Amino acid sequence: MSSMSNESAKSNEDASQPPKPRDFQHKVILLAPGAQTRISDAILKEAIEFLKTEVGKGKKVLVHCRDGNGRSGSVAIAYIAAQLKAADQANNQRTLRSEDGSYYDRAEKEVWKWKCDVYPHRGLRESVERIQL
Repeated sequence: MSSMSNESAKSNEDASQPPKPRDFQHKVILLAPGAQTRISDAILKEAIEFLKTEVGKGKKVLVHCRDGNGRSGSVAIAYIAAQLKAADQANNQRTLRSEDGSYYDRAEKEVWKWKCDVYPHRGLRESVERIQL
């Protein structure tokens, strides 16, 4: 009888996809490849908000793209910059400490500690400095 139950469960699943844990969240954000392509402020905000929500729930997150050095790196830099800014604001610190660099500079350095071949998309610095989260 358990064999029938297993077969029934298998027939209901898409064989080409591994089963996902129930609390697994997957979000696709379409970004054009190539470091010369700008990522819109709206898309960056969407990505950052999703990451903040999931991390806020105590979840681990994975940000990836096909090559792993442009789009995903840009989103990681934007997210880390937003987190650095939020931490400074929570601690009532100045919004920009010249000795530490901008939030973008600090985030880029942090990402490069872990992955040195990240090539941020054109205009990312300006977007990170412009968007308010």
